[in-house]
Amino acid sequence: MDKNVCAYYRTSSNTNVGNDKDSKKRQQHSVRTYAQSKGLNVVNEFYDKGVSGTLDVLNRPS
Repeated sequence: MDKNVCAYYRTSSNTNVGNDKDSKKRQQHSVRTYAQSKGLNVVNEFYDKGVSGTLDVLNRPS
């Protein structure tokens, strides 16, 4: 049975954000490949652009 899941992507530097960059694309490919192999259905995706991983989750922009 498939389970519905959400995916989360993050790019820490604004220099890696944009249609001409591949950071998000690589992350999406990895997540989607993994999800498919485990019978997971990605129903929503979230992307934090230019947000450092050192910033506490509760203090990140919404």
